[in-house]
Amino acid sequence: MIESKTGGYIRKTLKVAAAVIFTVLVCVLLAVCFIYRKQITAEKIIQFTPQNQVAAVMFMMLIFAAKSLCVFIYCGILYAACGMVFSAPIAICVNILGTVVMTSVPYIIGKRAGAKYVEKLVEKHPKLTMLKEAQGKNSFFMSFIVRLTGILPSDIVSAYFGAVGISYGKYVFSTVLGFLPMIVTFTVMGMSAHDVTSPAFIISAGLQIVIMILSGVFYMLMRKKEKNRKRR
Repeated sequence: MIESKTGGYIRKTLKVAAAVIFTVLVCVLLAVCFIYRKQITAEKIIQFTPQNQVAAVMFMMLIFAAKSLCVFIYCGILYAACGMVFSAPIAICVNILGTVVMTSVPYIIGKRAGAKYVEKLVEKHPKLTMLKEAQGKNSFFMSFIVRLTGILPSDIVSAYFGAVGISYGKYVFSTVLGFLPMIVTFTVMGMSAHDVTSPAFIISAGLQIVIMILSGVFYMLMRKKEKNRKRR
């Protein structure tokens, strides 16, 4: 009986210690990212990336995890950096894995926060209303389309979907599909950054611009549809 209580106390202590250490590391990471936010570029990331391929992948996963908590880091920079560091197939795979890490951290935070967190998010970010109203219709499509268009902040969307309880498998699959065009275009741009006049860079940049324009049009149409629905 005493051993059981002792074992339970040790496990509880270890969990608390792990939570404290994790919180401290996250706070330090956020502070560093905020202080040096203006210096966070693809070139700077490459300077600190280890030469060893395995170590480089682990380093990039750490950066993607940091990005999930730092809205001022643009994920396109990370995709391009991977394109500069790795060969095309490996870079795309690393970026896909990084996207899973980047969107899973806030998803888990939202899931742990629970339903009450949804109202706080919607109150702070009114644009999430469109997700709240459409989530019952097709959550897979909504998760896919907001990633594809980029009409809402990535970390906020991730936290929201976690809080409303969308299945993780469906969430991750739709998220990766939505980010895939951006992953490919920025990876290619990173690989051809040494020559911005090359066909590869120009075509990739052009496709990304088209995606951004279409995203803006799509968002305006959604807002117009929402306003018309409220008027009725």
